[in-house]
Amino acid sequence: MLTKTDLFAIEKLTRKIVREEVGKESRDTREQLEAQIRLVRMDLSNRIDDLENRIKGVDMHVEEVQKELKSVKKDIRKIKHDVSVLILSTNRDDMQLFKRVKRIEAHLQMT
Repeated sequence: MLTKTDLFAIEKLTRKIVREEVGKESRDTREQLEAQIRLVRMDLSNRIDDLENRIKGVDMHVEEVQKELKSVKKDIRKIKHDVSVLILSTNRDDMQLFKRVKRIEAHLQMT
């Protein structure tokens, strides 16, 4: 039969073995998790770098479009001005022609 001292020694030894095993398993698990975290960080870092490069490319395209848009806006303003001048000129010529026809009609007594 086992004495209290024997049981106490067995309990102490069992606790020590369990503690060591749990400690070893937790270290292994922690190392595995740390390795996975490092891999995920590297993957995320690469993805972020790729996205940053794509954003830079988009920014360059936006700048080009803005420059072209500025040029197009300037051209549109010029066209609007030209159309306004053309309309004014046409209206003026039309009014002069109308007045001339009225004078001719009045002179020929057609009205």
